[in-house]
Amino acid sequence: MYVLEDIDLADIFITSGAKVEEFAKHTAHPDIFSLPDQVEGIAVGFYRAEGKKCERCWKIRLEVESIAGRDDLCLRCADAVDNFVAAAD
Repeated sequence: MYVLEDIDLADIFITSGAKVEEFAKHTAHPDIFSLPDQVEGIAVGFYRAEGKKCERCWKIRLEVESIAGRDDLCLRCADAVDNFVAAAD
């Protein structure tokens, strides 16, 4: 179990997604950055997220455009907006 397993890294890094993987899987990948002489066993890779941008949180999510009546929002933001509207009534 990773120390960061239960932490939403995407929120910490303010990005659409983030995950921890074993370094050995990506040692030869050209899009991976590492400083093996300074920090052994750690590498960082950046990839374009798949999906559409949520108009509320600006995260790229696959479910954007799939929620009836909230097609410009991700599931999390659609739920937040629905709860806000319900509380206002």
